[in-house]
Amino acid sequence: MTTPQQAVKNLRTTPTKPGAEDIEAMNNRVLALEWLYRLQGRKDAKKPLRSTYTGLWQSIQEGSTLKSDNV
Repeated sequence: MTTPQQAVKNLRTTPTKPGAEDIEAMNNRVLALEWLYRLQGRKDAKKPLRSTYTGLWQSIQEGSTLKSDNV
């Protein structure tokens, strides 16, 4: 079974066309960031990085533990 973290990592987010012409990759980036935001519980008012997207992609690249119960 694929975990949410693995699913996010498996999305194609690297564009293969110049600029922002690769619509699929750009949409996948948005989808990935939204999932990471939810998985880290960033909507919780008690979180220091609440309401920000700062460091989300880096956390998945580094293999940080995400709270999947926040989805």
